[in-house]
Amino acid sequence: GVSMGDCSNGIEIEIIAECGAITTKNFELSEWQLNIGSVVLPYMAKRYEDELKSCQRLYVVYGGGSPYRKAGVGTVSTATTAYISISLPAILRTTPNSGISVSNVAHWTVANALTQQCTNIAYDDYSNGLLTLRVDIASGLTANDSCRLQANNTNDARIYVNVRPVIA
Repeated sequence: GVSMGDCSNGIEIEIIAECGAITTKNFELSEWQLNIGSVVLPYMAKRYEDELKSCQRLYVVYGGGSPYRKAGVGTVSTATTAYISISLPAILRTTPNSGISVSNVAHWTVANALTQQCTNIAYDDYSNGLLTLRVDIASGLTANDSCRLQANNTNDARIYVNVRPVIA
């Protein structure tokens, strides 16, 4: 094993290959893999579809549109706070807190018996494909009630989730 030292700025890998004369600036290298650890494993080719999925970012937009697009459902915690769960289409590689953004918070509402305008929407938790958002309003919710987060009849109210899925 080789100690790599501090890798906080990434790592550099040098590949030395017997390739003959290269007459153009392009050189294609295929059918290779990196192995973590000190044991070299035999080459394991992935299906094209699996490789493509591994490279894709997860970019999902919730809300936007008319009338009243629902983003998720949840439970009221206090008169001013609800926790909304949103099921994502893929298991994520990391917690998505830095990949969550909300446009036009004032165009989102928490609806149960009453509909209340949101004052803040923020990342709270993520576990096994389920994203939880903390949603704050001025007042008017009843603790332990179920509720839903919805875009208030406008195209510009959106929740963006922009992260990478698990790479197998």
